[in-house]
Amino acid sequence: MKMPDPNVPFWTRGWTTTLNIYSQVGLVTLVGLVSKNGILIVEFANKLQLQGSTKLEAVRQAAISAFDRSSWSALPPSPATSR
Repeated sequence: MKMPDPNVPFWTRGWTTTLNIYSQVGLVTLVGLVSKNGILIVEFANKLQLQGSTKLEAVRQAAISAFDRSSWSALPPSPATSR
């Protein structure tokens, strides 16, 4: 995936002036998180199909499970749990 040129108008026009290094790192992180979620869905769905689930049911259960896992890995730890 190619990062957009910072000199070309981008979807952030209006609320930011540049696509700087911080926003580029954020976009790369977002792409990685989405990829991780997709990989987890496929992996869990394949395992559930081997256990006898239908394809649709396996994908539904895998999507819920993968979303839970990837959302927890994307969130910073709360101050209450980091003691």
